[in-house]
Amino acid sequence: MADRFNPSDAQTYFTSKFWKDHVFIGNELSKKKAEIVFQRRSVRISSVICLTRAELTSLAGEIHNRQVEFANAGPHSTYVSRAAYDIWSRGGSKPSDRQSASHKKSTFRFAVQRQVDGKYAIHHFDG
Repeated sequence: MADRFNPSDAQTYFTSKFWKDHVFIGNELSKKKAEIVFQRRSVRISSVICLTRAELTSLAGEIHNRQVEFANAGPHSTYVSRAAYDIWSRGGSKPSDRQSASHKKSTFRFAVQRQVDGKYAIHHFDG
């Protein structure tokens, strides 16, 4: 693993499953776009993180810089992003809460997984 972060490698700091199921890249956020993301997923998911290209690079840079922290932690450790991002979530006690997505801008908890190349990547929302 190189010591310098390469912004063109940003997507590699997410497992392919996490990327496919939970990440939406776009310039403008809207409930309709989040709903489209939820509907196009082949599995039932409850959260989508919406990132601009700049936010994607920033988050990937954070994951790159925290590699030693991940390597020194236990296998079931969870982490919190250092910046807040737009997250669309489904869930709640009422059926209507489970149907439509609600928006919040906040940090998020995640777990990482060691990849074949030895790099750690986000693979799961936690909490």
